[in-house]
Amino acid sequence: MVIRGDTLSIFADQHGTLVVKIRNIFGNDRRDDRLHQLLHAADERDRMYVTRLNNDGDPVGDPILNCTPFPELFPYLRDNFGGGDFRIMIRRRRVLLLAGAISIASPRQGA
Repeated sequence: MVIRGDTLSIFADQHGTLVVKIRNIFGNDRRDDRLHQLLHAADERDRMYVTRLNNDGDPVGDPILNCTPFPELFPYLRDNFGGGDFRIMIRRRRVLLLAGAISIASPRQGA
C-alpha cells in the first residue's frame, strides 16, 4: 500500500518497514509555482528551513538555513553548499506553506 500526500509518500519496504519519503517539489507544476512565489515574496512572516538530504532521501543533521525565504536560494545552495539534495520547509507561524525535496546541480568547474 502506498499513501501519497502533497508533501509525503508513505509505504512499506520489502521487509514490511514503514517508510516515509519527502516528495519532490520539481515535477509538480503547482508546488514548483508555489515555491517560486514564496521565494520571491520574501514575506517576513515566513520561515524557511533547509536541510541536506542523504542518498536515501533522509535529512542529515540540523537545518543549514533558517531564514526568511529569498529568491536567490538555488544559486546560494549551489555556491555555498556545493549543490546536492535538500529538504525545504516554509512555514508561516504554525501553518506549513510548502515542504518538499529539491536537487541542485554542483557548481561548474572553472566557471
